Amino acid sequence: MKRSISDVELIRMIKSGGKLLDSAIRYIYSESGWTILVKKIVRNKSGSEQDAKDVIQEGLVILIIEINKDRDEEIKNLKAYFIGVCRNVWLNMFRRKLKGREIIDKNIVLDEKIEYIEEGIFQRELSENLDALLNQLGRKCKEVLKLWSTGYNHEEIAKIVNYDNANVSKKTKSLCIKKLKQMGLRPEDWKY
Repeated sequence: MKRSISDVELIRMIKSGGKLLDSAIRYIYSESGWTILVKKIVRNKSGSEQDAKDVIQEGLVILIIEINKDRDEEIKNLKAYFIGVCRNVWLNMFRRKLKGREIIDKNIVLDEKIEYIEEGIFQRELSENLDALLNQLGRKCKEVLKLWSTGYNHEEIAKIVNYDNANVSKKTKSLCIKKLKQMGLRPEDWKY
């Protein structure tokens, strides 16, 4: 059977310090049933078991500090006061966690935007460099290689650039790649 200690007795034990304070803390943790209520509050607001333990510990520290400041006259019901303090501690922790998640989410979105912008800049620079390089090969090579590297087959390329057939497109592509290799480039260096 759980023993019951009155608010007056608990306050006296806390103010006395030493072994009496230890007994008061043990009572609040184990026998009072107060911590069970605090754990329910924390769990109902998406908190973990560790969150609940942290809240209880911080709430107990605040309770002890307030009693030792002789504010116990203002405390009408020790259980209600302790649970209220713990609720406030949890709400503050919960807000900090949400704020932290928001900051992390904003940073992730910002990082993704930066990566997207950087990728766009990289692609534009790559495209400009490729255009300059392909211009050195001539208009026909540029047309054929651009179309081929973006996925067109040789029949489609032949129709687009007005070649007689796909074989002409294949031959042009081969000659253009040969020129690129002579310039010291591999196909993966210039492919769109």
